[in-house]
Amino acid sequence: MSESWDEYAEGWDSNSDVVLYSRKAYNTLCEILNPEGIDILDFGCGTGLLTELLSPAAKRILGLDSSGKMISILENKHLSNVDTQTAELTEDTIKSNVALRSKFDLIVASSVCAFLPN
Repeated sequence: MSESWDEYAEGWDSNSDVVLYSRKAYNTLCEILNPEGIDILDFGCGTGLLTELLSPAAKRILGLDSSGKMISILENKHLSNVDTQTAELTEDTIKSNVALRSKFDLIVASSVCAFLPN
């Protein structure tokens, strides 16, 4: 799956629909909770549009995505409290990755679940 998402990476942040969706997701999330000082896992973070909005308030964010090109764009945003991982989220990935075994106060999966197999 990651190869197909790699194809979208370069233009993702300039897609007005994607930008609007991430802002709506952020605003809706902030109506429910305050992200101030919390540890967040952004599962399927893509280029980090939502991560970028959460970053100023969050203590720490781990952005996880299967697309290396999407992750590369997020890394080029140089968000000091954001770490990234290029991987699919599997039981083996969790077992072998200390960062994924950390405690998170919030896990976001914005516009992800529709693209997961079963």
